[in-house]
Amino acid sequence: MALLHSNKGKIIVVVGEEMKLTTEFCNFLVGCGLPKVCSLSGGISTLQNYRHEEILVKLS
Repeated sequence: MALLHSNKGKIIVVVGEEMKLTTEFCNFLVGCGLPKVCSLSGGISTLQNYRHEEILVKLS
């Protein structure tokens, strides 16, 4: 938890295959005071369905 709080202003992406658990964990993190939390719907396998050239990632 200390690692998360040291990155409090950054976007935190939660990745999980089971949407209910992923959502619950995102809500837990927001409840702990981490304001920028999102989830990758469908987990990491979602990214495997796309070609690498089609994925654009902006790091903040």
